[in-house]
Amino acid sequence: MFKISAFAKMSGISIKTLRYYDELGILKPSAVDESSGYRYYSADNLLTVERIRAFKELGLTLEQIAPLLQEEGTPDTAAGTLAMKRADLETAIQEAQRQLEEIDRRMQRLEQVGAAAVDGPEAVTLRELQPHWAASVRDTIPRQDLCLLVNEVRDYVMAGGCGTADGPLILLWHDAGGNGEREVIDIEVAFPLEEPTPERGRVRIVELPGYETAASLIHDCNPYAAHCPAAAHVMAWAASQGYEPLPGEPVREVYIAAERDMYGKFRRSEVILPLRGTLSP
Repeated sequence: MFKISAFAKMSGISIKTLRYYDELGILKPSAVDESSGYRYYSADNLLTVERIRAFKELGLTLEQIAPLLQEEGTPDTAAGTLAMKRADLETAIQEAQRQLEEIDRRMQRLEQVGAAAVDGPEAVTLRELQPHWAASVRDTIPRQDLCLLVNEVRDYVMAGGCGTADGPLILLWHDAGGNGEREVIDIEVAFPLEEPTPERGRVRIVELPGYETAASLIHDCNPYAAHCPAAAHVMAWAASQGYEPLPGEPVREVYIAAERDMYGKFRRSEVILPLRGTLSP
């Protein structure tokens, strides 16, 4: 027989843990001195320690281990417990695989967004823009309510299953000065659609026009910030190059990165200014 201190050294289990195991009933001492309360352990207890250790290596909890150590424990009991643990592990593996796939998708999107990065605001380019369908709501609102407008259109897209909330958020600034410092803004929020769908409430289904010539600037922007100089910079660049904005067409801002891909307050976006004329061949 071994005192608890000696048994702790032999088994590699702390005295505190041995007492806890005693309370749980999974490792009772072989004898307890009634007068002193001292616990005494035997070689049989060492075998129980090894069984506990083996079950813990399988990932079983102490609550799951306890029935396997009882006299009424049977191979069927062990098989049932192990089968449940196996099912739990399979579920965990599937969830881990899903997380790995989502991480891979996000890393791929980050690489794509990074590839579109520019060295500075001077990197304005010209490009064509193709028309496409979109769900949109236009309103004149306080700037701080922009998020409510975004949610209104996003909810329509999600409810109808006609697009994805991870798709590009599109802002069309109908103010003459684009996304400037006005507190009340004439703004249209849109999400792209693969094809036209029924309208609902204030949400309209529109075909956003394409342009033969547009000035484009990719930059990092906070869509809810009070001011973004990108639109003004693109306008100034276009004027310096002899281009004129296309009358009646709003400045378009396309947020390339989805909200779930935001890291910090900024999202990669593209400011698009429709211009008169065509691109040179």
